[in-house]
Amino acid sequence: MVRVVTEELRNNLIKDREKGMTYSELMKKYNISKWTCTNYLRDIKPDRSYVEKAWRLAEKEAVNILTEKGFKNILNLNSICQSPYWDYYAEKNGRWLIDVTINGKKSIVDKYSRVLKGYICAILHKKDDGSWSFVKLETKEL
Repeated sequence: MVRVVTEELRNNLIKDREKGMTYSELMKKYNISKWTCTNYLRDIKPDRSYVEKAWRLAEKEAVNILTEKGFKNILNLNSICQSPYWDYYAEKNGRWLIDVTINGKKSIVDKYSRVLKGYICAILHKKDDGSWSFVKLETKEL
């Protein structure tokens, strides 16, 4: 993937990086290499508050999504104690632990090590286009 970095492209890269876009997101959006990101954006500090705001908004919207999907007794676990693993407890044909994310590259392997016996675990992902994906995590030891 060879792409000439024009002044316009560089300005767009800087603007999006400052907004909080990750290198992976920039690579996908602009069809550029990681080397290009590193070379041109190494000194650009992303505005983490932008990403934080987007994630917090998604977390609030998640209650409506879960309600629409028929979940009851929805509890925001972060209101009790900040947790990097599970954001919501909810009930629907069992007890669920749900992680809300805006990160399309979330590692399922990391989640696997945090699955708790007796709970159904899932990821509720808000995609870049505003749509939602709800993925139940199921494992079976062989």
